[in-house]
Amino acid sequence: EGEYRVPLQVRVNGPADSGNVLEATVEPAEILMRIESVAVKKVPVTPSFTGYPEAGYEFDGYLINPVSIEVSGPRTAVENINEMITEQIDLSGRNADFDGSALLVNRNPLITVSSGGTVEYRVTIRSIIAAKTFTEAKIFVAGLADSFELEMPEIQTSITVRGRQIDLAKWTVSDDALQVDAGSILRTGTYTVPVAAVLPEEFEVVDYSPREIQFRVRRKRQ
Repeated sequence: EGEYRVPLQVRVNGPADSGNVLEATVEPAEILMRIESVAVKKVPVTPSFTGYPEAGYEFDGYLINPVSIEVSGPRTAVENINEMITEQIDLSGRNADFDGSALLVNRNPLITVSSGGTVEYRVTIRSIIAAKTFTEAKIFVAGLADSFELEMPEIQTSITVRGRQIDLAKWTVSDDALQVDAGSILRTGTYTVPVAAVLPEEFEVVDYSPREIQFRVRRKRQ
């Protein structure tokens, strides 16, 4: 290893006219060349991402193969490499898992990269899970005999639902999301009964109120 000054030689191609003097000069007359031993090093591969998935979805991780590669070349250049980064992988508009291949970014022509300079990847995209609170939901009374009617005070209600963000954005609370079972009521009087939250299977109930209500049952007037 070391630095060397190497003279430049001029090589002329093609025939020269006989009897004419041919003179050629070159500047500079010599160049400085640094010679180093070849080094080999294993470094991790780091993917580079750009863009954002479709609304309601998010990036959830990746797999890459190989996870590390060998670089070889001049010793000092190899020593300065701590990772190899892929070209940008575009996430824009994605709403499902996807895979592909990506080139490794190598801007030094003196560096050689194993694996042909290409890696395989698989990206995981998932639905965003969110919670949303709905207020003033109605309380549905089920099973009350036709001969009865009830008096119920005005009640402030709320229900917090968890599910996919894209589903929550277009869902509205149904009239029977909060309901009580009055099927066992056989006579007039004042009753305190539990309230149940009933939702589509794609949603999960986080919390709701009230958990019970009180109302008065009386016979319908003829």
